[in-house]
Amino acid sequence: MTKRRLALARAVTVYLEEGRLLSSDFLLPAGEAGCETAMLAYLQGSKNGVPTWDEMIGGNEFTVIFDMPYAIPGILHAQDVLELKFVSHMWFSLRRGDVPHLYDGYKNGGSGEIQAKKVSVQGLVMTYDDNMGVFTVTNEDFEASVPLVPDLPEWIKGRRVARAEYKKLLDQLSKKPSTTGDVPCNVHWSNAHRFDPTNGGKCIHFTAASEGDIFVVFASIPQNHETWTYIQISPEGVALYKGTRLQTTQLNYNAGGLGSTTLYQSYFVCVTEDVEKTITAIQYGKTPDNEERPHVWLSFSFKELASLRYYSFGSGEYPVKVMGLSLLDKQPKDFIICREGTELLNGMCQQKCHTECEGCRTSGSNSSVDCIACKHLKVSYPYIEGETGSFECVPQCPQHMEVVSTQTCTCIKKMEEVHPNGVVDCVTECPLTHFDNNNECRKCSSFCKDVRDVGARVCSGPSSSDCDTCKYQHEGRCLQGCSPGQKAVGESGTFICRQCQAGHECKLGDEREDICAAGTASNDNRTACEPCAAGLFSGSAGAASCQQCPPGTYSTGGGSTRCSTCPAETYSNAGASTCEGCHAGYRVHLANCYKAFNDKKSYVDAASVCRADGGRLATPRDKITNQFLITLKNKLDDSSWFWLGMDDRGREGSWRYIDGTRLGEFQPWAPGEPNQHGGNEDCGMFYQNPRNDWNDQDCSSKLYFICQMPFKTNEDVTSLGCWRDTPNRAIPMLEGTDPQLDGVYLERSDALRKCYQVARSRGLAVFSVQNGGQCFGSAYDSTYNKYGPSTACKMDGEGGPWANEVYQIITG
Repeated sequence: MTKRRLALARAVTVYLEEGRLLSSDFLLPAGEAGCETAMLAYLQGSKNGVPTWDEMIGGNEFTVIFDMPYAIPGILHAQDVLELKFVSHMWFSLRRGDVPHLYDGYKNGGSGEIQAKKVSVQGLVMTYDDNMGVFTVTNEDFEASVPLVPDLPEWIKGRRVARAEYKKLLDQLSKKPSTTGDVPCNVHWSNAHRFDPTNGGKCIHFTAASEGDIFVVFASIPQNHETWTYIQISPEGVALYKGTRLQTTQLNYNAGGLGSTTLYQSYFVCVTEDVEKTITAIQYGKTPDNEERPHVWLSFSFKELASLRYYSFGSGEYPVKVMGLSLLDKQPKDFIICREGTELLNGMCQQKCHTECEGCRTSGSNSSVDCIACKHLKVSYPYIEGETGSFECVPQCPQHMEVVSTQTCTCIKKMEEVHPNGVVDCVTECPLTHFDNNNECRKCSSFCKDVRDVGARVCSGPSSSDCDTCKYQHEGRCLQGCSPGQKAVGESGTFICRQCQAGHECKLGDEREDICAAGTASNDNRTACEPCAAGLFSGSAGAASCQQCPPGTYSTGGGSTRCSTCPAETYSNAGASTCEGCHAGYRVHLANCYKAFNDKKSYVDAASVCRADGGRLATPRDKITNQFLITLKNKLDDSSWFWLGMDDRGREGSWRYIDGTRLGEFQPWAPGEPNQHGGNEDCGMFYQNPRNDWNDQDCSSKLYFICQMPFKTNEDVTSLGCWRDTPNRAIPMLEGTDPQLDGVYLERSDALRKCYQVARSRGLAVFSVQNGGQCFGSAYDSTYNKYGPSTACKMDGEGGPWANEVYQIITG
């Protein structure tokens, strides 16, 4: 009676703690978008689920998971998931289950140019970082998106908003030697879901439906993910995890879920812990509607006691409906049917793998490189093809290899030369043309005579004195050869020393002269090919020296074969290892950065703020810069006045820019201005009229203002106006001469800046943009106006049909 009272008291306590116990039928809500893969993406810093940019543009579908603080009205929820595909230089995005339409394709903001690494989702342009697998909306992306997404909020600028992953993530992860995978969402634990899998095991039977993943979770300590063991039932197949690490998969579609909210299937998961053998076995299967015999699709064993005592269910990005949940004893051994990937051994279904595998990552695999562990021995990379962590299980070590204490095969001796894929060849004895250096076979000096035909070893060491027979002798003694950096050239029984060719290396002073690979260059002494340092590159083999990266590009060193283009809103000088960006809040235009300040100050105080930032009040010297500043200020406030960097405080009527230079021909004053109204209007500003003309104003007035600062260069750029062009070009065309100028100028984003960067890298004096992006440039500033002025240029600074907007690069 006392025990009954205690049991009742415990039941009451559990009820008060947990509420009504879960019934055999229940609904698990959907997790927020991306909840399953958040740990894979962030907590472990893993790249296993991250597609490369080349894969993204390869025509396959990928999943984009948005994770934002707020929704983007009209196109995206704060947490959202879309499928993305690149077709015909356009990005098509749709939600799972939706029908694709032609109007779903976008290529705005340069997203149709594959070099830019930009995508467009419903008109939202984002830049992709395939090192991290994330999408960022840069300032440039924001500007390109606004015409198609008018309500795009300002908070999105510069923010990481989404991440990419493979659509068939399970298939990708199954190929990795070790990886974190999907984690169940909305897992709730209950004392009602306790079980004891010892003494023959226990099976959970249930019927379920979901459009996405269904998780069955077991745990020793529910609050500790490392004690979890769980089954993921996906429309792609089935996966088994232990402590969030993927253990094995069954990728047969018939093994997985139906991917439907209304179509149900009956499943079971059995857990058996053998205390004597310290083994935990997991079996998963289905019970078809038309028969009672269970079909086992996946079986796996751990060589440990997991002490699993709780079970629960989890969802993914879609709700999970569970019906008819029951806990039963394990199925009779003669009652089960072993399906693909399993086989009947000792009366139970067991995972079917290669004969050398102790478990395999993909059930049913007959590959010796798909093993989780080896029954006998293993050969690891770099002695087989693959990557770090790859291995192959073998019954005995291959020829030329021997076993070490870890049951791993290693080379008896290995060759010095490494294949392009990183694989190293093993040998039992070094070839006669090589000498043994601590079990590494290195090539003999070319001063050694090849005596292999008589079965003799060519050398015993690296120098000519180690040769069996020297090619060159004097009074019976081997000649030592040339100095490092020189090549020996045979001539009449002897040799002469010549300097090694530029772009080559002569390490030993013998007859070898090896060409330097791309990304390297010969040093001054030609004794070695050295990797190009940061800010330098060599694009082809045989480089005598590394070249500086052009302005607007960079390299990080370590032997770069090319320079990377600086991201939008950043720049670099020649030979840069990093790209400099404008200060926070500034926008780049050609060679300068600009910022409109949301703070009203007098002219003098505004100039002080700009100086503190390292710049000055903005000085629009041409119509293109002036129009850029009008656009910039109007985004802050299109109905207010803004200070510009110009005044006549020194002498009335003698207007100068704040740097002391006189105003040029471009002076868009409002009608009747400047007029010195009231006798004290000595400072220039943008006037609030339809054309945003200039006006003079009392310098003590408190207005908004625009600051300008150089973009880490000693240059400035000014517009020389709009000039006619003909097929006999006034300025030579630059299209096709640089990766930034690929010829597809009508789709090019930021065409003006890219043309400037290329022209500057060539040391040109002028450049021009025509017809919305076409780039031209010249070292001379005397031919651009040969056909006379034009009125066909648009205000965007990118010219017009047969009309060049011409710019001059001014070096300070």
